[in-house]
Amino acid sequence: MEYILLAALVLFVIGWLVLVESLFKALANRHPEKYEDMGRPTTYEKNPVHTEVLIRFLFSRDHECLGDRALSIQVKLMRTWLVVALAGFISPLLILLYQGFFPEN
Repeated sequence: MEYILLAALVLFVIGWLVLVESLFKALANRHPEKYEDMGRPTTYEKNPVHTEVLIRFLFSRDHECLGDRALSIQVKLMRTWLVVALAGFISPLLILLYQGFFPEN
């Protein structure tokens, strides 16, 4: 069972990285001004500022101002993906903590 959870979490992470890269490419190609305003974020640089900018963009209404329906759909998908992935990461941790504090024997 643990292997299935681990595989699912790995797939979620890979999927997330693909979505982030796709979003950044879409912004760079179709909305270069917004991409510049965001600081030209990339998936491959480990920059905490880029993560903050991405999360702020996903949970603000900035994408609606761009008038790009496909981009808005992607942002909504990414919001959902992030919430589901976080729940998938946190739920097993809570279960393990619960089992540690309240052992059956």
